[in-house]
Amino acid sequence: MRVAGLTPDAIRFNSAIDARAKGDQWSEALNIPRDMPTAAVAPNVINYNSAITACATGGKWEEALELLNEMRVAGLTPDAIRFNSAIESCA
Repeated sequence: MRVAGLTPDAIRFNSAIDARAKGDQWSEALNIPRDMPTAAVAPNVINYNSAITACATGGKWEEALELLNEMRVAGLTPDAIRFNSAIESCA
């Protein structure tokens, strides 16, 4: 997209997170919300949830909890869906 002069938005980033998660590339998926600000796009709760879900798929509970904390630091309030995703990663 960048090569074509297009700016990705939060929805496009979320698609990338989901694709990485489905491709069993959880580590790449969880880094996408962290890299979004370099593209001048602030991650939202849906982006974080997708990355947390990717951690659950990979059994990476520590990373899921770290992302949950990053949400709070970014000023986003995790809701029941985000907490449930984090809990699933701990199971």
